[in-house]
Amino acid sequence: CPGGFRMWPLPGYWTPNERVGWVEPCPEPALARCLGGQNAACGRGYTGDYCAECAEGYFLRGTECVSCGANADGIFAGLILANSVFYGAFIVAAVFVKDRTLSTISRAVITVQMIRGVAKMNTEHLSPELRSVYAVFALVTMDAEFIRPGCIVSSVFPVLFWANAALLASAIAAAVIIIAFAKIVTGSHRFYRNRLTRTVVILLAMMYLSLATYVLRGGYCLPGRDDKLRLVAEPSTVCY
Repeated sequence: CPGGFRMWPLPGYWTPNERVGWVEPCPEPALARCLGGQNAACGRGYTGDYCAECAEGYFLRGTECVSCGANADGIFAGLILANSVFYGAFIVAAVFVKDRTLSTISRAVITVQMIRGVAKMNTEHLSPELRSVYAVFALVTMDAEFIRPGCIVSSVFPVLFWANAALLASAIAAAVIIIAFAKIVTGSHRFYRNRLTRTVVILLAMMYLSLATYVLRGGYCLPGRDDKLRLVAEPSTVCY
């Protein structure tokens, strides 16, 4: 307290200005996000209320904002291509491989998804090397974070939520089109009708963890000291 009614937050805390009479803890990693002081400065790569957003040139990886680095456009295009190739290959496999092989592939992908989900909740405790490894897993878990939101597209929570929903809808639409085409060409209506149902169920299972996490986070709001209901996942976003 520098004197009078003024308050300067300590590192890890934030306030809109020194005269409002309150400070709030910042989201993790709090000490990296909020430097405190008279102006409640944000750390490198962070900006906005509670320093909860990634600054320009940074993207969200787990709970941290990481530099996009050089050639962000090329990396973005490469990631989109890699994800498209992976899911295109999966859908083609769903058309041609045997049921047992398809089940094995599905279990492997869902296992990777579960590992990535656990790692995503503990990003701040991982070494930089492990963070890079688990970031690659996002390519096979239908999580929009694989496109490094903040480098090319917005990193705000609503954009990430709808991006994940769009990924699921696109994958299901592609599966429906490819399997319907295979059914017409081969004439195996019963086989491909059953295979379509199974493929859609598998895609929903693959997307479940990621989309369920975003749905739950998107509905969790708490009142802040400014009497505004804020999204816990992104305190800079006012819920209503």
